[in-house]
Amino acid sequence: MPTPVTFDPAIGRQLLKYARLLAARGYVHNAPGNIVLRAPHPDYPHGVAYTKHAELSLEEMGLENIVVTDIPTSRVLYGAKTTSVGHNLSREILPTAARPRSRACTASPRRSSTRGAPSG
Repeated sequence: MPTPVTFDPAIGRQLLKYARLLAARGYVHNAPGNIVLRAPHPDYPHGVAYTKHAELSLEEMGLENIVVTDIPTSRVLYGAKTTSVGHNLSREILPTAARPRSRACTASPRRSSTRGAPSG
C-alpha cells in the first residue's frame, strides 16, 4: 500500500515564492498561469507534483490552493480541487527528466551579469 502523501509546507512556500516572482516579472501572459514543483516520494518513481488548483491566478494563490498530484496520471494525492489544463503539459514534460534528488526542482530566469545589457 502506498505511503500517504502529506503536504510539505516548505515546498508549498517555495512554490509560492516562484509563482509570485513569475507573475511580478510579467513572465505569465495569460490570466491564470501555472507553475509546478516536483518533489521525491518513495512510492512514486517520478516524484509528485505540487501545483495550484484550477480557476485561480498565480497572484491569488496561497498555501491553501496548492494540490499534490501523481505525475503520470495527474491523480490528486493531496487537496480537494482539480488542476488546470496547463498542468497536463507539465505532467508530459516532467517524466522525461531523471528522478528528483532534491526536495523540489525549480527553474529561475537567467540574469545578465551587466545591468541593462541584454542577456543571451
